[in-house]
Amino acid sequence: MDYIVENALISLTRRVNVSSNLTNPSDKGAAVSLFRILKDHEIMFDPDEVEIWALRNEWKSKGAKNLRSIAQGILDGKRLQGGKDNWAPDVFNHWKSNEEQV
Repeated sequence: MDYIVENALISLTRRVNVSSNLTNPSDKGAAVSLFRILKDHEIMFDPDEVEIWALRNEWKSKGAKNLRSIAQGILDGKRLQGGKDNWAPDVFNHWKSNEEQV
């Protein structure tokens, strides 16, 4: 997994209530926005790897599946609700510059 993707997932895990399985609109929006940002910066991510990473990092099965579904939806070009202005404008640079965190 690309270190930028992993840094982004770490940020998401710290930000959302992982026990809610992304059912909270704000949490879901943060996930949607995260994958849009990665896609917009041409960072490749594999939804299956995202799910596996989530399961290994505090996420419950349903939440990890929901995260995978969001990642797949973004890759497929689906118009998912949420995700507008959920992250700071420079968050991608933060994820990119923190290689040593992973």
